[in-house]
Amino acid sequence: MVIPLEPPPATTPAEQMYMNAVNQLAIFWFELVKVVRSWVARLCSTPHTCDTCKGHSCECANARNQPPTSMARMNVAVFGGTQGCGKEFLIQALSAGHEVTVLARNPAKLDDLSVKPRVIKGNVHDASLVRQVIAGQDVVVVCLGMSRMETDDMYVCSKGTKSILAAMQSEGVQRVLVVTMTENVEPRVFERNLLGIVSTALSDKHKQSAAVQDSGLDWTLVEVPWLTDGPLTGAYNVGKDIWVTTVSRKDVGHFILQNLASTEFVKSAVTVSDP
Repeated sequence: MVIPLEPPPATTPAEQMYMNAVNQLAIFWFELVKVVRSWVARLCSTPHTCDTCKGHSCECANARNQPPTSMARMNVAVFGGTQGCGKEFLIQALSAGHEVTVLARNPAKLDDLSVKPRVIKGNVHDASLVRQVIAGQDVVVVCLGMSRMETDDMYVCSKGTKSILAAMQSEGVQRVLVVTMTENVEPRVFERNLLGIVSTALSDKHKQSAAVQDSGLDWTLVEVPWLTDGPLTGAYNVGKDIWVTTVSRKDVGHFILQNLASTEFVKSAVTVSDP
């Protein structure tokens, strides 16, 4: 089944100006909350140390109390791999020896990596480039999100994911893991809150999840709560009806890496959260 791409609802110039103003206010609020939550998480966490890391806080296999990832090398396409969970997964996948291809609007964001992926410069809305990235891949990882809530790209998650799914269907690639938000609340709950600031983002993510579930592919929705910049622990809970708190971007990347070839959560939406 080929998923049609739907254009975002048309808005007037006045509506766009209003949305820009309230969304910029939302950015400030969300970033402030993220900083506070990350600071609290760091204060409450106990960094792992070991002889291998010479007493410093580390992220080696000992920190997870398990051996390093060992699996067959795979060809992996990553969308949204220049920041957040996507970049954390990218770093771990490259360290595990996988061949990774990334579609990036700004490839310079990957210049700090010691091991380099294959990078194709472009936008997820460019169907031909998306198909070029996906051709010949074993699995696709989608970590799309809005770094800035700009009105011209507020539907990047749903529209971009539909473009990716259509390319996967055309290229015969079946496995896809998509990072999204927890479904503990429905988008309509927020329609009258915060001047409607978050309703568009929630609706976009909701449409993204629906498109993935209707794709007919071997999908896994990785639902995450509040994200932090905490360490890689491997000590996270996974399930559908679990208590959610926070989770580090590194741990989300680790979960994705562990499930590239696994069938345990195929056609399932699972939440990843700290205990």
